[in-house]
Amino acid sequence: MRKSFVNTLNILNDEITRMASLASRALALAMRALNERSLDIAKQVEDEDEVVDQLQLIIDKHCLDALIRQQPLAKDMRLVLATLKMTGELERIGDQASDIAHLVKRIITRDYTHYKHDTLLQMYDTALAMLSTLQELFRDQDEANNIRIDSLDDQMDDLYRKVRKELKSLMREDPNYVDEGVTYLSIAKYFEKIGDHITNASEWIEYIRTGRFAKERKILDDHLED
Repeated sequence: MRKSFVNTLNILNDEITRMASLASRALALAMRALNERSLDIAKQVEDEDEVVDQLQLIIDKHCLDALIRQQPLAKDMRLVLATLKMTGELERIGDQASDIAHLVKRIITRDYTHYKHDTLLQMYDTALAMLSTLQELFRDQDEANNIRIDSLDDQMDDLYRKVRKELKSLMREDPNYVDEGVTYLSIAKYFEKIGDHITNASEWIEYIRTGRFAKERKILDDHLED
């Protein structure tokens, strides 16, 4: 029974890693579609999202089978429950990559060219760095990577505020740019949400490692300091 459960855990590790890689690929395709102004590449993102959705169903089934048919130890049960939560966060990232691709289609078809999206590219780079760090965190459960994700999420929030400021300036300059500005602002908001989802997933890994949620641990640490 125990050997079978260990095999299941190894499968879950591989599948979560693959799901995070697919989410990264979907984001990469969305930004490539924007940079190359390619409707065909934007369409590929929607196809990638379907693969992410299917993988979530497979992982969820493996998790439920492990809980129902086997007898996990306390830490193993935490891993299975946290994996269920993490797949939800990664699935939402896939959805938001698809949403970004949909907005890229609008940018292409309406020929929006006024906003230079350098700051959006920085948000994209930050999202990829966060996803890569999340994969390392899931593999090694090194607290330093948890701290790095929090720092990158703060950076993502700062970049979102910068994009918002840039676009408000563009829209004030000429009301004809309002629709373009709102479109790019929506993309920036999706990236900001992606940062939040990655942070949420990292907190579930903290739960696997310590048995406590990140906020609960902070409250306890603050109490001990007092």
